[in-house]
Amino acid sequence: MPAGADPVTTEFINYYIKRAYHPRSINSAMIWDATSPWGYYNFPLQQRIGKITAPKLIVTGEKAHSRYMAEAAYERLTDPKELVLVPGGHAYRPVRPDGQDPI
Repeated sequence: MPAGADPVTTEFINYYIKRAYHPRSINSAMIWDATSPWGYYNFPLQQRIGKITAPKLIVTGEKAHSRYMAEAAYERLTDPKELVLVPGGHAYRPVRPDGQDPI
């Protein structure tokens, strides 16, 4: 973990290191090589986001590591659009109504 990591990044790393780590995973073991699908990962997913005409709903957690991405996407969308922030929620972890971690 980076020294001085912010609380959101710290919680994200601590959550995934226990639940999503696998030694043969590309992201876990840093084994990117010439056969990795770089083109797929470099695809500009939001290149045409402003051209979507259907109603849009973006839901993200108040404490989500990716909240900034959801908000940036929302800003680029045209109306009609709605952004919902789930209080206390995370994008990578479900939140039960009683606040307990179900995992």
